Amino acid sequence: SQPGHLTTLYNFAGLMKNVRHEYDEAEDLYKRVLQLQPKDVGALCNYGSLLYEVRKEAVLAERVYKHALSIDPGDGAVLCNYALLLNHDRKDYDAAQFMYQMALHHEPNDPTSLSNYALFLQTVRHDYVRAEALYKMALDLDGGLVHAICNYASLL
Repeated sequence: SQPGHLTTLYNFAGLMKNVRHEYDEAEDLYKRVLQLQPKDVGALCNYGSLLYEVRKEAVLAERVYKHALSIDPGDGAVLCNYALLLNHDRKDYDAAQFMYQMALHHEPNDPTSLSNYALFLQTVRHDYVRAEALYKMALDLDGGLVHAICNYASLL
C-alpha cells in the first residue's frame, strides 16, 4: 500500500478518536493501518491508548504497547503511555517510573512526557521539587499545555 494512504487512514483514525469520539470507527481504522503496516509504532501506540483509555482493556493495551516497544524500544509516546497504564492500572510504580525515565531519555524535550512524569512525581512519589522543575520545563516547551498548567497550579 502507498505511504500516503496509510498516513490518511492514521490521521483519520486520530480524528475519529480524539475529535469526533467515534471509537468504533477509530478502532477499525487503526486495525486497517496495522493490517497494512503491522510495525507502525504510531498506530500501535494510538490503538493501545484507545484500548486502555476508552475500551478499558488494560491487558490487551499492555500487549500492544509491549509489541510496539519490541519494534522501537525508544519511542517516547509508547513509553509514556505504557507508564500511565503501569501507574494507574497495575500500580507498579517502580516500572512506571522507569518507563517515564526511558521516555525522557529518548525524547527529553517532549512536554507531554515531562508533564506526565511530573504528575507522577507529585502524586505518587511526593517529590514536589522535581515535579515543579519538570512542569516548568514542559511549560517552557509548550506554554499552552492545559493539563501541565492545571497540574502545576495544583502543586503550588
